[in-house]
Amino acid sequence: MNDQLKDKIKAVLREDNIELEDLTQQSIDELAQQISVYHQELYYQNQELLRTQSSLRDSENMFKSLFYNAPIPYVIYDEHGTILMLNHSFETLINDREANIIRQDIAKYVHVNDQDQFYIGTRKVLKNKTPVEIEIILVNSQQQHFDIQMTSSYWKHDNQSFILSALLNITELNNRTKEIEQLSIRDQLTDLFNRRYYENAIVKIDNELNYPITIMMADVNGLKIFNDTFGHEVGDELLRVFSQSLKSVFRENEIITRTGGDEFVVILPRCNEVEAEQIANRLIKKIENVEVNKIKLSVAVGYATKENAHQHLEQIHSLAENRMYRNKTFMRESKRNQIITSMLQTLHERFPNEKQHSERISELSVKVANEMNFSPYKINRLKTACLLHDIGKIAIESSILNKEGPLDKQEREIVQKHPEIGYRILKSVPEFSSVAEIILFHHERVDGKGYPEGLTDKSIPIESKIISVVDSYDAMVSSRPYRKNPLTHQQAINELITNSGTQFDKNIVNIFIKIITP
Repeated sequence: MNDQLKDKIKAVLREDNIELEDLTQQSIDELAQQISVYHQELYYQNQELLRTQSSLRDSENMFKSLFYNAPIPYVIYDEHGTILMLNHSFETLINDREANIIRQDIAKYVHVNDQDQFYIGTRKVLKNKTPVEIEIILVNSQQQHFDIQMTSSYWKHDNQSFILSALLNITELNNRTKEIEQLSIRDQLTDLFNRRYYENAIVKIDNELNYPITIMMADVNGLKIFNDTFGHEVGDELLRVFSQSLKSVFRENEIITRTGGDEFVVILPRCNEVEAEQIANRLIKKIENVEVNKIKLSVAVGYATKENAHQHLEQIHSLAENRMYRNKTFMRESKRNQIITSMLQTLHERFPNEKQHSERISELSVKVANEMNFSPYKINRLKTACLLHDIGKIAIESSILNKEGPLDKQEREIVQKHPEIGYRILKSVPEFSSVAEIILFHHERVDGKGYPEGLTDKSIPIESKIISVVDSYDAMVSSRPYRKNPLTHQQAINELITNSGTQFDKNIVNIFIKIITP
């Protein structure tokens, strides 16, 4: 045993007036041994305490590091809402320095419309001591608004209550969700509500507060002709223009939907039949003044009104649809004819020589037909075909048709589409369907090298053969953008003779030369 320790024991005993003679050397040794053990235990406990303190400091530092550097904004505030601690992400969200945020009331950053919800959530956390999750709008120092999912937890320290809140910014998520929701109920082409929205809206709106409810259906005329003539891009533009016209006619509380290709349905709450008629007339007049590609639009409208709860909206919808289709049937032929006439006028405005060209071809072709003993019906049909034979050029760019000099390969292919375009335009109108095929084949050759189908002699309609000869002659003797110096009458005759039997029908060439030769 350490002599030094024994001496210390004796000194302590003297201070306590304990006689050393009363203690044996053995007792002193045992006492010293016991004290040595206690000393060792205290040493180890002290070391453990030091390690624990170090671990706690490490944990505290780790917590602070995690807290301050966490990507999610965290804030700690007391039961009165006073902010006591915050991390860098919260500082960034608020867009202000920490010093300006500390000791502020956290409710300061909660949108006024969400204040009640925030206070209720805070009280629940303090009362139940369980986490509470709410969604609020946070307003930062720059008055920027953010959708926040706020999860708050209870924390107690030194008999004081605190709240730790994590703020997840869900603004982008909510915006994306709204976009997806809009995509599901909006027509992508026109941005009007779609059929799905209409079917849900018609159920929700069917109550006495909205009676009378009018269902109005509108069908834009001529969409197929536009698609066939100008392509679907122009057809889509027609629908967009038409949709904008609808928006300008109806009020905000009236629900405009696109339920099909060219069909639109409008729900008009608190609208009787007298008002509906006025709105329908206003829509029709509005559309009459709208043009796409210089072609005036038209619309067929039908409507029906639910006056009371005993009527069913499904039946009202069907009645409005039937009325719309009936009106469309009544006006179909006249409106289609108007579209054809409007297209022809537009073509003549774009190419002033086209009108005279068609009239000359018509006059000469009729003379050939008379020589060939055509019936009056066939002569009238040929005359109509001549006047409309180039209507397909309405869909071709002016820059191509007015190009000076020869066309390149791609441009020729575009121009050679005009008989097919003309065919599609006229085939959709019963009054002109009988001449559609004549126009389709007026650029065929008897040797099978023409277009669009490469037909040979007897497969080509006789009227198409006549137009081919007369059209070629007039083109040769007329000034064209690609040829400023036309051929003489005799030069053109020579060309017809040279190509007789290959490009042109021999008999028709002979008859035509006989007619135009003085």
